[in-house]
Amino acid sequence: MGSMTSSGLTSSKSDSHAGVAFDVFSVKITPETVKRFSFVENSSGETAQQIIQAIGPDETFLATASIVQTNCKPLGYFQSNGQTEQMVNLENGSGNFFLKPNGALLFTDKDVVVCESSEIFNHKNIVNGIQSGPMLLHQGMTNPHFNLGSPNKAIRSGVGIQHTPQGNYVVFAISKEPVNLYDFSEFFFMKLACDNALCLESVRTVMNIPHLDNPTEQSDEKICRYIRFK
Repeated sequence: MGSMTSSGLTSSKSDSHAGVAFDVFSVKITPETVKRFSFVENSSGETAQQIIQAIGPDETFLATASIVQTNCKPLGYFQSNGQTEQMVNLENGSGNFFLKPNGALLFTDKDVVVCESSEIFNHKNIVNGIQSGPMLLHQGMTNPHFNLGSPNKAIRSGVGIQHTPQGNYVVFAISKEPVNLYDFSEFFFMKLACDNALCLESVRTVMNIPHLDNPTEQSDEKICRYIRFK
């Protein structure tokens, strides 16, 4: 276990699995903390490092939000402030987004949900939501398309839901070095005790976790939009 800071509702820590180091940010899910999540559009085209420095790296959590096309349009479902800007995409195709099952991260009026994409509309009162992929874990099962020992490694970010006696938490993680999807899913299951977890992005992924020195390999990237917690 590495360094850890905690405010009761949030915590930042470093951890490792299968020889790979990870940074982790968790938020206890309450009606109040759910309202503190939002999406931030990078309309000015600034680099991730510029945006992080502007907001204050120890004040705000930021993470790459979903997989996008070259014009920054989301490949799948995107809901912002109660408005649906992009419908669910259940098509087949190449690339990580289409590796089934893919899934979604949803912020309702009082809860945070990670679910398979076809289950999105089982949930009511969605305020903000993104479809990404693939699912790392679905109902406690590793995505069947992942292979132990796969050489397909990248810096990856993901999110899962952790159930504890103290309550439920939404848990974000980013690898500090390249990792394959199998080991990434195992990290969420074995170290973070998640039953459902989603890969947010690979390669072009950035995460700013308060009070941790975060990976900077992608700091010069111009990320289209971010998940924000403040």
